[in-house]
Amino acid sequence: MADIQPDWISTRQAVAALGVSRTAFDKWRLDPAGKIGKTHYFTVAQIIEADRARRRDTRPVDDDQRKRLAEARIRLTEAKAAKQERDNEIARHEMAPFSFVAFALASLANSLSAHLDSIPALLIRQAGINPREADRVRESAASVGNQIANLCDEQWVSSQFDNWLTREGKGNANHH
Repeated sequence: MADIQPDWISTRQAVAALGVSRTAFDKWRLDPAGKIGKTHYFTVAQIIEADRARRRDTRPVDDDQRKRLAEARIRLTEAKAAKQERDNEIARHEMAPFSFVAFALASLANSLSAHLDSIPALLIRQAGINPREADRVRESAASVGNQIANLCDEQWVSSQFDNWLTREGKGNANHH
């Protein structure tokens, strides 16, 4: 274990003095003059020489690079704005995510199926129909419940959405 020397500075001190990020400083790949615990120490001379080398290696950015960078920033800003607008529409209940719509329809199908299953028992108890007729009603109700469940799966919802987009002329139906 080394003792801290008078001309040593820690990584934290070097970063603060140079005005660079810790990540940028780490990319310089300097060998520490010493290490105490988790803290790395460098000589002032090492830091000054590395900073001078970094400044010499800094190449000016040409106009084409500036233009590409500006275009990339504009695309990023537009994408962030579009995402924020979608989030706002969801918060205002003007739009719902596709996965939620599929979930809501599946929940509705399950609820309808449960209600359809209860119809034959109600008919026997309250309307006094005979059990054989109730069995036919039960079969019909089960058939309708299965059809509802089949209609409300995610693939069906997706195809219906594609059809709606095409019919409304709202863009390409190949969204997934």
